[in-house]
Amino acid sequence: MKKFSWISYIALLVSLYPFLFTAQIWGWVESNPDFIDYDLMVPTVIISVIVTIIFSIIALFKKTEKNHLAIIAMLISLFNGVLMSFAAMMSNIT
Repeated sequence: MKKFSWISYIALLVSLYPFLFTAQIWGWVESNPDFIDYDLMVPTVIISVIVTIIFSIIALFKKTEKNHLAIIAMLISLFNGVLMSFAAMMSNIT
Protein backbone atom coordinates (compact mmCIF):
# COMPACT_ATOMS: atom_id res chain seq x y z
CA MET A 1 0.00 0.00 0.00
CA LYS A 2 1.43 3.33 -1.04
CA LYS A 3 1.47 6.23 1.40
CA PHE A 4 3.27 9.49 2.03
CA SER A 5 6.42 9.28 4.12
CA TRP A 6 8.58 11.83 5.88
CA ILE A 7 10.60 12.34 2.69
CA SER A 8 7.61 13.84 0.87
CA TYR A 9 6.69 16.04 3.80
CA ILE A 10 10.27 17.31 4.21
CA ALA A 11 10.46 18.04 0.48
CA LEU A 12 7.22 20.01 0.67
CA LEU A 13 8.29 21.99 3.74
CA VAL A 14 11.71 22.81 2.31
CA SER A 15 10.14 23.86 -1.01
CA LEU A 16 7.94 26.37 0.79
CA TYR A 17 10.89 27.96 2.59
CA PRO A 18 12.00 30.29 -0.25
CA PHE A 19 8.43 31.50 -0.72
CA LEU A 20 8.06 32.33 2.98
CA PHE A 21 11.54 33.82 3.06
CA THR A 22 10.68 36.06 0.10
CA ALA A 23 7.45 37.18 1.75
CA GLN A 24 9.41 38.05 4.89
CA ILE A 25 11.97 39.99 2.83
CA TRP A 26 9.23 42.14 1.28
CA GLY A 27 8.12 43.11 4.78
CA TRP A 28 11.66 44.13 5.61
CA VAL A 29 12.04 46.09 2.37
CA GLU A 30 9.11 48.32 3.17
CA SER A 31 10.33 49.09 6.67
CA ASN A 32 14.09 49.34 6.05
CA PRO A 33 15.43 48.93 2.49
CA ASP A 34 19.08 48.81 3.59
CA PHE A 35 18.48 45.81 5.86
CA ILE A 36 18.40 43.10 3.18
CA ASP A 37 21.38 40.76 3.08
CA TYR A 38 21.38 39.31 -0.43
CA ASP A 39 24.54 37.39 0.34
CA LEU A 40 22.47 35.28 2.74
CA MET A 41 19.25 35.12 0.74
CA VAL A 42 20.56 33.80 -2.57
CA PRO A 43 22.53 30.81 -1.17
CA THR A 44 19.67 29.76 1.11
CA VAL A 45 17.25 29.73 -1.83
CA ILE A 46 19.72 27.77 -3.96
CA ILE A 47 20.35 25.24 -1.19
CA SER A 48 16.61 24.94 -0.58
CA VAL A 49 15.93 24.24 -4.25
CA ILE A 50 18.71 21.63 -4.43
CA VAL A 51 17.61 19.85 -1.24
CA THR A 52 13.98 19.80 -2.38
CA ILE A 53 14.88 18.36 -5.76
CA ILE A 54 17.01 15.65 -4.11
CA PHE A 55 14.23 14.68 -1.68
CA SER A 56 11.62 14.79 -4.43
CA ILE A 57 13.65 12.50 -6.68
CA ILE A 58 14.18 10.07 -3.81
CA ALA A 59 10.43 10.09 -3.10
CA LEU A 60 9.56 9.64 -6.77
CA PHE A 61 11.74 6.54 -7.11
CA LYS A 62 10.56 4.88 -3.89
CA LYS A 63 8.19 2.05 -4.71
CA THR A 64 6.11 2.45 -1.54
CA GLU A 65 5.68 6.21 -1.84
CA LYS A 66 2.82 8.20 -3.31
CA ASN A 67 4.15 10.72 -5.81
CA HIS A 68 1.71 13.62 -5.38
CA LEU A 69 3.53 15.57 -2.67
CA ALA A 70 6.93 15.00 -4.26
CA ILE A 71 5.72 16.36 -7.59
CA ILE A 72 4.07 19.37 -5.94
CA ALA A 73 7.23 20.07 -3.91
CA MET A 74 9.41 19.86 -7.01
CA LEU A 75 7.15 22.20 -8.97
CA ILE A 76 7.03 24.75 -6.13
CA SER A 77 10.80 24.57 -5.72
CA LEU A 78 11.51 25.00 -9.42
CA PHE A 79 9.06 27.90 -9.58
CA ASN A 80 10.79 29.57 -6.62
CA GLY A 81 14.21 29.00 -8.15
CA VAL A 82 13.17 30.48 -11.49
CA LEU A 83 11.44 33.40 -9.79
CA MET A 84 14.44 34.22 -7.60
CA SER A 85 16.82 33.85 -10.57
CA PHE A 86 14.70 36.21 -12.61
CA ALA A 87 14.57 38.71 -9.75
CA ALA A 88 18.34 38.49 -9.30
CA MET A 89 18.95 39.06 -13.00
CA MET A 90 16.61 42.02 -13.16
CA SER A 91 17.98 43.74 -10.07
CA ASN A 92 21.68 43.05 -10.73
CA ILE A 93 22.31 41.84 -7.17
CA THR A 94 24.77 39.09 -8.06
